[in-house]
Amino acid sequence: MRRLAPLFLALPLFAVTGGDVMDKMTEKEQSAYISGAVDMMITQDEARAACVQSWYYAKDGAAQKLIAQALTQYRDKQATVILKALVKKQCQ
Repeated sequence: MRRLAPLFLALPLFAVTGGDVMDKMTEKEQSAYISGAVDMMITQDEARAACVQSWYYAKDGAAQKLIAQALTQYRDKQATVILKALVKKQCQ
């Protein structure tokens, strides 16, 4: 564990906010960050995983619009907390 200490100390000690995602990231970076975060929220519960995938990857783009609106509205909150709340609302 001692060998890992310098690695942990090098990690940033701040959370990415909705404003960071919307203001500081390119569209490509936003897409990668958001889809990665949403994918990480898929659990071993197959029904919930299917729901999250169906909702987020639907061709109509409604999830992406809702996410962009929420990240903009709550720009001072942690982006992952916002995403988790949206996923929970969509796929309880």
